[in-house]
Amino acid sequence: MRIVSIHAFGEVQVRREDGTLTDAPVEELTPVQAASATPKVGTASGFPLDSPEHARRMEKAKAKLVAVQELLALGSDRSSERVARIAADNRISVSTLYRWEAVYRRSDSVDALVRPQRSDRNRNRTSEEVEALIERVINAYFLTRERPTQQSAYQRLRDDIDRANRSRVGETPLQTPHFATFRRRLLDISAERRVSRRYGPKAGTLRQLIISAYPGAISPHSVAQIDHTPIDLILVDQRLRQPLGRAFLTLIMDVYSRMVLGFSIGFEAPSSYGVGMAISQAILPKRGWLVTRQQEVDAALADLRRQLGKTSEEASLKLEWPCWGKPDKLFMDNAREFDGKMLHWALDKHGIVHEFRPVGRPKYGGHIERLLGTFSKEIQSLPGSTFSNTQARGDYDAEGRAVMTLDAFETWLTAYILGVYHRKVHSELGVTPLEAWKNGLTKGTADAPARGHPELIMGDEAERLRRDFLPSFERTVTPAGVTFEGVTYVGEALARHLPPAKVGRNVKRRKVTVHYDPWDMSGVLFLDPDLDTYFPLRSRQLDFPGLTLWELRAARRFARKNRMRADDDLAIMQAYRVMREVQSREEQATRGARLESEKRRRQLKKTKEAGSPVIDPPRPPSAKRPALAEFQEFGDIRPFDDVRD
Repeated sequence: MRIVSIHAFGEVQVRREDGTLTDAPVEELTPVQAASATPKVGTASGFPLDSPEHARRMEKAKAKLVAVQELLALGSDRSSERVARIAADNRISVSTLYRWEAVYRRSDSVDALVRPQRSDRNRNRTSEEVEALIERVINAYFLTRERPTQQSAYQRLRDDIDRANRSRVGETPLQTPHFATFRRRLLDISAERRVSRRYGPKAGTLRQLIISAYPGAISPHSVAQIDHTPIDLILVDQRLRQPLGRAFLTLIMDVYSRMVLGFSIGFEAPSSYGVGMAISQAILPKRGWLVTRQQEVDAALADLRRQLGKTSEEASLKLEWPCWGKPDKLFMDNAREFDGKMLHWALDKHGIVHEFRPVGRPKYGGHIERLLGTFSKEIQSLPGSTFSNTQARGDYDAEGRAVMTLDAFETWLTAYILGVYHRKVHSELGVTPLEAWKNGLTKGTADAPARGHPELIMGDEAERLRRDFLPSFERTVTPAGVTFEGVTYVGEALARHLPPAKVGRNVKRRKVTVHYDPWDMSGVLFLDPDLDTYFPLRSRQLDFPGLTLWELRAARRFARKNRMRADDDLAIMQAYRVMREVQSREEQATRGARLESEKRRRQLKKTKEAGSPVIDPPRPPSAKRPALAEFQEFGDIRPFDDVRD
């Protein structure tokens, strides 16, 4: 079909193949090339993901991306003077800047800007002697407080090579590299090192502070912030309606419009999984997510608006969440779940610049913290609220009054965000967040031209993004496979990464990265570092149940406590079944056991929504004696870098 005209925000008129016209949401349209594209195999650089050369080329690609994003931010207001200024600031020609933009637009990924491996890579283009002379000129001459020019340093290199050739009687003379080659070596020097060596350490520190200053949020998608907060509300389990405790909310907002871009809720403390879920939801279209919850959200919104005294006309408004696409920059605080190596890798891969809030500078996180504070005040009106402190709570029995499940709270929060918060005039903006979002995209702002709708990420590309933001662990491949939390995973894709049969003690073994979904540990996803492609791995025990990460850890604790084996897949599976049998015979669940049952129910719901088969469905939770103390000590998903054997 072909787009004929734009009717409203997020909706277009299209002509079908039979010639008829119809209206269609933008989120439901898929570009022809996206539908037929074949996935690319291999890394963008041609080097393995874990190689220093790939990391070096990625850093250069990220620098190119900054320049391209500055150019894209100009929108239709792209004068030759502004383009020339951006090119000059990045020390490139205007034609190079336009070429980078064209390459980036074709894929909307930083991978497109990575310089691929040369076909003549293995040829020695510069001799070792010349390389040594270049390093000596840079360190002993260029990086000095006298601050010589590039041309002067190049002339010093030519003189050194001429001097060396005079002493090479009867040998092949050294070849002087082109000035462009020498200049690239100078540009490879980090800005902090260059400024520190040429202007002094204080100047280098000052420059680092300047470049990490908080940027202006001048339009939608320019800056997003992410943060966590414990929910001031006691939630109950789905079956017995008994109190489980407080959950945690991870939320992402657009600073310019104050729109909520995505969120995740869970009983686990702030973790890499919650961060990845929130980021994925913020970037991907939400129409399908809303459709599965439409009836419950509409009912919750009607109740909410009646409580707020809204009219029936307002209560019947169609909910929309027209937020998708990658933010230019994601701002985070310094919590450890935001500082994982794999999280940084995923953000870099998808072209999202990320910065940390300067320590001791709370104003840089003020927008998201004020938003979370606004939500907390609304949550305190719900039954079961713990309020913000003991003084405000007084003698209110939060657990006794608690009635809301995690699913119900997710529905309430969605209804509040889309039906109330997004449509309420913001005191600082003067308009609603939804209006600020739409106007910023379609009409532009005082500081930036209109950007239009970002490209939709769908199909295989969306699945790749979800996988990239899953938590992960690193392991060395053994003949048995890779092991995590006592479970060994196997797959044909691991065979080519087995280390040689004889490896010296001092040889560092190569580790591979494996991503996992904590709601189903029966299988994991191996990221091949040479192909940059995911391959599924399964437990070597074919009938291993689809345990959650928390159930897996609980089964291992149960086994240790009862002196059972828990050192392989079969032993863990047997320990889990015994633990479940003990739990099913209990007559009254403790809070920990109820929490385990609720997590299991959520896992089944997520599995059904994903359309995959459910393995080993759980029995009803216990109902009488507090038999399993280990359920009170659930381990949380740790950040990417903190996973250990």
